[in-house]
Amino acid sequence: TRDRDRQPLQTVICRACGLVWTDPRPPAEATRAFYAEHYRQQYKATLQPKLKHVYRDMLRAIQRFKRVEWLLQPGMHLLDIGAGGGFFPYVVKQKGFAVTGLEPNAGYAGYGREEFQLDIKTGFIQEVEYDRDSFDLITLNHVLEHLEDPWMALTRIRGWLKPGGY
Repeated sequence: TRDRDRQPLQTVICRACGLVWTDPRPPAEATRAFYAEHYRQQYKATLQPKLKHVYRDMLRAIQRFKRVEWLLQPGMHLLDIGAGGGFFPYVVKQKGFAVTGLEPNAGYAGYGREEFQLDIKTGFIQEVEYDRDSFDLITLNHVLEHLEDPWMALTRIRGWLKPGGY
């Protein structure tokens, strides 16, 4: 019933799937503005990753890569949704795969573009355009719980996935 700053916040969990969300849901425009402009500042107290976050998140990115590595074949193109500062896409790129990122926060997306020379688009699943059947693997890490309509988002993402993709 309270957020991390002890402000009123009603949080609900689905007993069937475990999804957690705020109830009532804020309007979509307010949610998108929050994630684009305020989330990283409130959550991490920064507009770009701090050095301690870079270190920790790079270690996590390496572990994430190890979990999907068995799926990968040469020439595959990956999309990482919720790319943050680009740590996972960076690891993927270093392993020799084409990778694209999508991140709603301009500061973090810009960090990945500038520091790692990554293709990270700033935007939201609901607003970006990718061609159908563009990606062999699409990953989302700590993303679904932030979406206003997870089912719609997954349906849209599915269209970007190549037949037989993951």
